[in-house]
Amino acid sequence: MDPKERLGQWVDLYYGRLFAIAYTYVRDRGAAEDRVQTAYVKAFASMGSLRYGDSPFPWLVKIVINECLSFRRQAGREYSREHLPEQTSDSSEDVFFARDREKAVHDAVLSLPVKYRTPVVLFYFHDMSHGEIADILRISAQAVKTRLHRGRQRLMKLLKEDDSDEPGCPAGAGKTLSQNH
Repeated sequence: MDPKERLGQWVDLYYGRLFAIAYTYVRDRGAAEDRVQTAYVKAFASMGSLRYGDSPFPWLVKIVINECLSFRRQAGREYSREHLPEQTSDSSEDVFFARDREKAVHDAVLSLPVKYRTPVVLFYFHDMSHGEIADILRISAQAVKTRLHRGRQRLMKLLKEDDSDEPGCPAGAGKTLSQNH
């Protein structure tokens, strides 16, 4: 397969996941799209450095994260929660509570420091292993486990605070992450 076809295949397979990762860093749709596109350009230029048979996804995640960190350094500012996409809900009470719970988890994850947010997003939302995350972040697998543990603790604390602040939020919203793994 020639490099252009391989890149096209990577775009088809990974764009959505890479966009979601970029969005957790830059919190702006346009900026996230730009970071992913720039990452693909860099990946195309460096395609020869990927060993044949290796999954390109962790490598692409590294490039996206580096692009996002570079962008944030250049921008010199954090994006506010105003840039989060609005969530609509149907009239069904169950759908409302499910979306309310999802939004609470989403907001809590985005409020974590990057040190904890990145491993949580990669592990829970992109099903990456401790080893893959360790390679991407250039830390040990034990450090990944520690950051996941601390991130979960912070999330549960945030979600419990959210439960007590808002009587409409269903109890147990904090169980989502701790029960998955």
